[in-house]
Amino acid sequence: MLNGDLDMLTRDQVMAAVRSVLSDSVDSLVLRCAGVTFMDSTGMTALMMSTREAQRFGATVVLEEPSAKIIKLLAVTGMQDFWPVRPAPDMPEEPERVGDVS
Repeated sequence: MLNGDLDMLTRDQVMAAVRSVLSDSVDSLVLRCAGVTFMDSTGMTALMMSTREAQRFGATVVLEEPSAKIIKLLAVTGMQDFWPVRPAPDMPEEPERVGDVS
């Protein structure tokens, strides 16, 4: 479970934790994000690097229960389709639209 800030100060801890659980027998790496209160571009990069590490082992990464703020950040950065997301039970299916760019 990821908790607190996901940023430059915690990036290496996240990467170490991901590496410690990956093996050829892991099909899916579920990152429980319910406790993430802040994520910046460095945190997003850590998620992308974690995904690359998992793919090297043939595993996929799933974000479980990200907050509405994290879902919005993924949408704003165009990364909403990069990871499968298992929403929290009380989260609406569709995230709030940020704006229409058409």
